[in-house]
Amino acid sequence: MAHGTGTYSHNILSAWVDLGLIGFLGYLFLFASMGIALWRRWGENTKRGQMYWVASSIYIFTLVLMITSKDYTFMFFGFSVGLVAGILNTVNNPNRDVV
Repeated sequence: MAHGTGTYSHNILSAWVDLGLIGFLGYLFLFASMGIALWRRWGENTKRGQMYWVASSIYIFTLVLMITSKDYTFMFFGFSVGLVAGILNTVNNPNRDVV
């Protein structure tokens, strides 16, 4: 099926079109939970403090791009999920080295 100009949104709303209501809400929930996790770690003295700032920067960068110009399959979303998971792993296991 051919789509004309302007028929497909190139922002987070493309998840609504392709994933439906449940997928869209799940995607938003994951994005929001990453932001809340980073917000709660604000100011904590973690073992990898610089990685916290990298993860926060990538998260904000991805959030702005998703709202304005990229669809939900944009690769930085998975990258930011991995960085936030690494930060949480470092905070929850402070004696464990993270590469």
